[in-house]
Amino acid sequence: MHFIGDIHAQMLGSFSAYRRIIKRLPRSIQLGDLNLGVDKKLDKGFPNAHPDHMFIRGNHDNPEVCRQLQSHLGDYGYLEDDDIFFVGGGYSIDKDQRVIGINWWPDEELGYQQCAEAISLYMEKRPRIAISHECPSSVRDLFSTLSLHIRPSRTSLALQDMLDAHRPRFWVFGHHHETRHVEIDGTVFLCVGSSDVKEIK
Repeated sequence: MHFIGDIHAQMLGSFSAYRRIIKRLPRSIQLGDLNLGVDKKLDKGFPNAHPDHMFIRGNHDNPEVCRQLQSHLGDYGYLEDDDIFFVGGGYSIDKDQRVIGINWWPDEELGYQQCAEAISLYMEKRPRIAISHECPSSVRDLFSTLSLHIRPSRTSLALQDMLDAHRPRFWVFGHHHETRHVEIDGTVFLCVGSSDVKEIK
């Protein structure tokens, strides 16, 4: 499976580069922050019907728009054939500079009940690969110096609860815009940078 980092199509002005990326990959999952729902004209260029490509949403995607798209995996869940557990959404540290309903959404993170349900399902499935937009709180400081000054989000704390319950072989995420990896206690944490692609077999 190939994993694609943040796209931020609004900054790029189109989804054309994104379409080129997924066209050359056999199977892929994008890790959020496509900027879906920010610009309706831009949304029309989103490659929704690609048969071998799916995505999870990030904190800069309109949750309502994402949920209407065929290629959206959902807010959380488990892909049995690939042994992949996924969690969408995240926290915007700059939400005070954003406009509600335009480029920020109150339900950008899973609610407390959804988090509890996701943790329970994760503990049941015990996946080989976990994917998310954010990462567990214990590893986020390794990928972002900004996080040193910010409380862990509800999302990163829920992901940490999952990690504490079961350590997958790989945990893949975006959000931090650079490609880096580190192995801790048998789990490889892989941050996939903006528009970058990484494969896990």
